[in-house]
Amino acid sequence: MKIKYTVLFLCFVLTAAVHAATKPIVSFGIYAGFNGSNLYSAEVPAAAYNADLVDVHAPYKTYMPNRIYKDSLGTEGYIYGAVPFDYQSSFLKDFIFNIAGGVYLDIPLKRNLSLKTYGSYETKGKFLENEKVETLSAGENEVTTTTLYKRNVKNSYLVVPVLLKYAWPSRTTYFIQGGPYAGFLLKSNTAGSSIVTELSGNSAYTDAYNFEEDSKHQTNSVDYGLMVGGGVEFYWTSNSYIFVEMNAGLGLRKIDKLYNNEYEEFDQNFRYLTNYTSKNYYSLSSSAKNFSVLFTVGFRYSVFKK
Repeated sequence: MKIKYTVLFLCFVLTAAVHAATKPIVSFGIYAGFNGSNLYSAEVPAAAYNADLVDVHAPYKTYMPNRIYKDSLGTEGYIYGAVPFDYQSSFLKDFIFNIAGGVYLDIPLKRNLSLKTYGSYETKGKFLENEKVETLSAGENEVTTTTLYKRNVKNSYLVVPVLLKYAWPSRTTYFIQGGPYAGFLLKSNTAGSSIVTELSGNSAYTDAYNFEEDSKHQTNSVDYGLMVGGGVEFYWTSNSYIFVEMNAGLGLRKIDKLYNNEYEEFDQNFRYLTNYTSKNYYSLSSSAKNFSVLFTVGFRYSVFKK
């Protein structure tokens, strides 16, 4: 009789031990991949653009109406020497792609539910390239102007989300996750150019401006937003998995730290012209925010209770 109860007790202890040993207390891992990103709400407001033109020698700072103007009588005219920064933003065409990677921590809450956080190096921004051809009449001459605009914004962040993860555990585990994230700016670089070619009769005129600068002083040091995603894990050993994951992040904070598309006009004595100045994020809207998609492959290792 005692042997029977002893065997039953040992079976109970063994079962409890196996159950405890199969319940992880924490998982951690590493991953690498790439992210695609763009800026949404990036076009300068129409109210500002309709009156504002960009000086070719400072296209990332100031709008100046040196091509089309109104004199003191309200008559429109034409002046040589500057070009409007006119562009159409494309959500898909303007995507930039960069390498990403990091480490993460996964803390189980229940059988199917866990809290996941990670530190990821990601570069976000926008590449804009737009060509415009316009023909204007200047007296007896017809002037054809071809302008190529480029902007390349790259802001690198340490992205730290806090995600609630729901999984359907098996040898092949599918999961979904979502939650807030914060991005801490590590470096920022903005480059651009305006190349103008004007043809009038047998004469041609070309002017170009190129710039590249550290734009960290004008970029908010902290970005935040929401992240959702999902993926699949493949069983490798008793406590390790290989996973493939995709996450999308929507920024809720504008990236411009200094300006808010301020707009003002001031008189210029020469020919009684009125100039306009619009302060924005390198000729993109100060309201621009981050959007990114992250694709990664990684390794997860679980630490179990003893």
